[in-house]
Amino acid sequence: MATESTEEHGNISIRNLFFRVFPWIPWQKDFFMSDKIETKLSAARTRLILDRPFLGALVLRMPLKAADPSWCATIGTDARAFYYNPEYIASLTVEQTQFALAHEVLHCALSHFARRE
Repeated sequence: MATESTEEHGNISIRNLFFRVFPWIPWQKDFFMSDKIETKLSAARTRLILDRPFLGALVLRMPLKAADPSWCATIGTDARAFYYNPEYIASLTVEQTQFALAHEVLHCALSHFARRE
């Protein structure tokens, strides 16, 4: 069964109908985009738990935060959280997102931040 956001009514999806009915809401496209990105990030985290339990456990301990694209072009971490550029994550596959999360958490696991000083 289709989800509410993709269920078709004639030739117009609920998402497109929402955009037509409420065109003045400036955040409407970001709302649907962020939902899609959060789903992709959740899927990548879930796959890490199943495929690489050690890395998956580490990834689950780090909160995910959407970052301003002016200072975060891709994805990064400060050893406290993951910061991601929503447009960058949207351009990745779930497998690539999984790799990016594993890559960033390994910076923390290998104490790369301790070596900066």
